[in-house]
Amino acid sequence: MTSFGEADIMVRERICGKARVLDLSHQALAPRLRMTLGVTLVETDEPLPELSELLMFELRDLLGELRLSENGDALATVFWTGPRRFVRSATFASE
Repeated sequence: MTSFGEADIMVRERICGKARVLDLSHQALAPRLRMTLGVTLVETDEPLPELSELLMFELRDLLGELRLSENGDALATVFWTGPRRFVRSATFASE
């Protein structure tokens, strides 16, 4: 499936997954840009540094800023809307 862009999910300098923007839409009332994200989390083979027991994990919430470039100005706040479908890590991850 194609995406508008993707980025690695990092935990303590280790890549633990990937987030991709799958769809963009807008809402006329209370202007909003809506993004559908595809998230994949992969279990690690060894514990993460400074987190000695962390091998499996899950995404339970999301909050951040939207930028057009890595060091650019923040354009908007990003927050999770809709039903909470937690994303869990897996050996054979799916999006």
